[in-house]
Amino acid sequence: NAEIVADTVGVERTLGGMVIFGARVDRPGRVTVTVYATEVKVGSPTGIVDRERVDKIAALINSSGIPTLGTDEIEKHIWAKVLYNCALNPLSAILNATYGELAAEPGTRRIMDKVVEEVFAVADARGVELTWDKPEGFLQLFYEYLVPPTAGHYASMLDDLKRGKRTEIEALNGAIVRYGSEANVECPVNEVLSGIVRVLERVYGKRSDAA
Repeated sequence: NAEIVADTVGVERTLGGMVIFGARVDRPGRVTVTVYATEVKVGSPTGIVDRERVDKIAALINSSGIPTLGTDEIEKHIWAKVLYNCALNPLSAILNATYGELAAEPGTRRIMDKVVEEVFAVADARGVELTWDKPEGFLQLFYEYLVPPTAGHYASMLDDLKRGKRTEIEALNGAIVRYGSEANVECPVNEVLSGIVRVLERVYGKRSDAA
């Protein structure tokens, strides 16, 4: 998303963000935070925006009650969130399962492991430096520390489908497939999950239109 914004307003006016809490719009002007894992991270992907300005913006968000930190490594944080979301969101939406249920089943764990391995391969091909050298490092953190606090959570992607809305699949698994294609890295598991979600978008969309 940061790249799309930068193309419109310029990199000097663009910050990247990593959000890892869930929210639900109850009604216009009323939003409920449904699950919270860690602080929001804000930073300049290119380093062009002055860090002092980044910290001021982070402080403004923090003052609203949403814990937020400025960072010089926003790309690492964004890719960490990509790993988390790509592994959980499409499966939660497709199977109508919580994050904890996905982690508890050996079959879905194997699928999520493969998703993460493909994301690592794509990041490596694109020259992206991740926080972890190998998928195993992230997966240990994922199952032991990231999933447990959100074990009862359903992906917002599932809510989008039920409402007949477009999901964020093209910015997650779909983007990994595109990046992989550009770098000649095959991503069959991400491709299958993306394809299923696209079909569900059309199915739920038709139901919404009919209603």
